[in-house]
Amino acid sequence: MRAARLIRMVLLLQSRPRMTAAELAGELGVSERTVARDAEALSEAGIPVYAERGRAGGYALVGGH
Repeated sequence: MRAARLIRMVLLLQSRPRMTAAELAGELGVSERTVARDAEALSEAGIPVYAERGRAGGYALVGGH
């Protein structure tokens, strides 16, 4: 169920400062593309998820959330 996966993604991002798409995909049992779509859906819903590209990049929540 997508709603449960989105909630789990938020909880994972709250517990760690940053996670790569590969790490999130592994934890959630989905593809990296699904992680990107889910991050976009969370952002559209008002959850401050952002992505940083590059070697040290990944997904994170804006500080304080």
